[in-house]
Amino acid sequence: MKFTRFLALISLAILCGCTPAKITFHVVSDEGKPLSDLPFSINIFDYTDYGEGGFGSDRYKNYVSKTDKNALVSFTYLAKRGGVGYGVTAPSTEYYAGGGSYQFKDNFLCLWMPWNPTVEVVIKPIINPIAMYATTWGNHPLANQNDPELLKLNTPIGFDLEARDYVAPYGKGTNSDFIFTLTDGGVVGGANYRDTDLTISFNNKGDGIQSFMAPLNGGSQLLLPRFAPEGGYEPTLVLNRATQLVFGMYREDQNYFFRVRTVLDENGKVKSALYGKIYGNIEQFRKRNTDEGGVVFTYYLNPTPNDRNMEFDPQKNLFKNILLDQNFMTR
Repeated sequence: MKFTRFLALISLAILCGCTPAKITFHVVSDEGKPLSDLPFSINIFDYTDYGEGGFGSDRYKNYVSKTDKNALVSFTYLAKRGGVGYGVTAPSTEYYAGGGSYQFKDNFLCLWMPWNPTVEVVIKPIINPIAMYATTWGNHPLANQNDPELLKLNTPIGFDLEARDYVAPYGKGTNSDFIFTLTDGGVVGGANYRDTDLTISFNNKGDGIQSFMAPLNGGSQLLLPRFAPEGGYEPTLVLNRATQLVFGMYREDQNYFFRVRTVLDENGKVKSALYGKIYGNIEQFRKRNTDEGGVVFTYYLNPTPNDRNMEFDPQKNLFKNILLDQNFMTR
């Protein structure tokens, strides 16, 4: 019977110009626990809708099922392309949504190959979302707000994460959690382009920042680890504008953890500190033919001293009436 259905599938594929594909997903928690009875869906390319002016927009088919008692879910379908997007639309009170994409390697003998691969999908449980200061700062299309562009070359300017502003006399902030300094990097890529370095430094011994790579597309909705690292923070970070933009080395998977307002005991151990995270790159820009520029970044600050929890509750943003890039609302 299965072979008869398979032959029928091949015949239908030939008629519609598609190729049969089968894929299985194994869904587990970040602790390796199998997750059964979870809604799971895939999206595959269907056709391109050519509207007015000849511009095309791809349309997709969506298939929905649930994981079985062994945390497995399989899909057999016809596809014109070898790529498939997948994800869990998890119950909001139990797990963060998560997913990704898979690309079949080849179309061989009228089948997308490998036939029926098993893809492991890791879903993170919601454990302890907390209130945090969460915002996107800077003049940027995603920020949707008119923040000041006050960075000037060779002028260290403090930024207060809790006040969401530069420190006096440039703003209303009182704590220099980050210190931004723009410096000229010379001429790059032609006589009309001047490079810029952005240095991020700190006031307190023990403060610092560290890089963490995690793809912004795919994976868990809780993108970074649930807790900020206890150590490993560097006292300075230098970002080169030409490296990011001109030479195409802008990293889509770039993120950061930071520690600020650190107080050390007599033995140099952390007595008190605030922890936070930055999703995505810290972007810098410089106004053409001027010595002025700015910085754009999305950050989360846990207000409780010594609490390294980075699970943000989007219903408890401590910034009121401040827009946050919607891509990061539940992260």
